[in-house]
Amino acid sequence: MKEKQTSLKLSLFGGAGIGLLFGMLLGINTTPTIVTVIGSLTTLLAAMLGLNDAHFNNAKAVRLGAFGFVCVLGSCVGIFIRTHNLLSPSLMSLKSNYIALGYSERQALSFIGQTKGEQVAKQHSSMLFSANVSLTGCDELSLTDDSLPLDEIINNFKLTGGIWQKLMSNAIENIPPELQKKRLLAIKDSLCN
Repeated sequence: MKEKQTSLKLSLFGGAGIGLLFGMLLGINTTPTIVTVIGSLTTLLAAMLGLNDAHFNNAKAVRLGAFGFVCVLGSCVGIFIRTHNLLSPSLMSLKSNYIALGYSERQALSFIGQTKGEQVAKQHSSMLFSANVSLTGCDELSLTDDSLPLDEIINNFKLTGGIWQKLMSNAIENIPPELQKKRLLAIKDSLCN
C-alpha cells in the first residue's frame, strides 16, 4: 500500500511540474519560436505519459489530471506576469539607467516616451501591449556605418525622418562630437538588428 501512495505522489509531482512548464511557456511568451519548443515538449510528454489505455492506472490518471490543472494555472500566472510587466523594468529604473549612461534627464524622458509635465499613466510596455513602431528607416539606413563621417551619418538620420530624426537629435544633444557617431550607430544597430 505504501508503494502505491508514493507512486501517486510522484505522479502528481511529475504531472504538475510538466504542466507548470507548459503553462508558463505559453503564458509568458509571445514569440513564434515557442511553437517549436511546445511541439518538441508535447512529443516528449506523450512518450512519458504513455497515453495507452491498456496500461492506464491511478498513477497515470493523477499525472494527467495534475498536468491539465497546473497547465491552466501556469498559463494564467504567465499571462498575469506578462500583462502586469513583472519582468519589465520600471520607468524610474529606465530613466536612472539612461542618466547613468550619460544622457540628460530630458533625453532619458524622451527615450521612455515621457515629458516632464506628462503624468505617467503606465509602466514600460511589455510585448503584449507594446505599440507598433515603424522601423522602415532601417532599409534607408542600412548603408550608414562607421566608414561614413559624422555629418553624413547625421544627414542620413535627418533624411530618413520621423522617429529617426527625433532619435538623432536627442542622441547627439550635449555630448562631444567624438561620441556622437558611436551613439548614432549604436541606436541604428540596436533598433535594426
